[in-house]
Amino acid sequence: MTAELEPRDLDDLLSRALAVDLTADARSRIRARLDAAPAARAGGRRRPRTRTIVALGLAAALLVAGTATGVHYLGEWGPVDHPATVAEIEAEITAAMADNGLPPGYSYPVAQIRAAAEMEGGRAQHVGTLNVQQHYMCAWTDYWLAATSAADESHVAAALSRIEAFPKLMLIGDPRFAMDSIRDEIAQVVAGAKAGDAAPVQELWGAACSDAMVIRP
Repeated sequence: MTAELEPRDLDDLLSRALAVDLTADARSRIRARLDAAPAARAGGRRRPRTRTIVALGLAAALLVAGTATGVHYLGEWGPVDHPATVAEIEAEITAAMADNGLPPGYSYPVAQIRAAAEMEGGRAQHVGTLNVQQHYMCAWTDYWLAATSAADESHVAAALSRIEAFPKLMLIGDPRFAMDSIRDEIAQVVAGAKAGDAAPVQELWGAACSDAMVIRP
């Protein structure tokens, strides 16, 4: 993914997308994560990636993990101004998993979520909820792509109802944690899923998810 961006372009995108200055090490880790995104699994013609879909991937990937390096959410949110205890974050995780059911047979990687959300130096209000919602979004994206590839109409329909609700997630809908460009991209994902176009859904998977983030049946 990042091969399509010159290093200078990526630096500019990072600064504008996250409204913060990142260390060289942080930038390197971001590039490595994006480059590790799995190749497309769905069929069909892929539309060109845009700078905003990369911004989506950065925001999702760093929304929680970035706080450990002092990055505040969009420059306005973080552990310093909005601290939370491990117990508070644990309660958020438990509530968010109960409110956001996964596809049949899928389960949350709870240890992974806890490790990211409860890390020392990165504990902020809503971190537990946001981390769970990212995994929720990735699980249903994965389920829709698999069902579409298998032409399983009932499973496609079940996944579509969840994808249509992505814009209402705090992770996407709350302006404290997502930019308008991200909401625009999610709107394209929803429109693509409704039209049976796998390309924008696959781009969401490649930008914001990974196989390690979902536990399949």
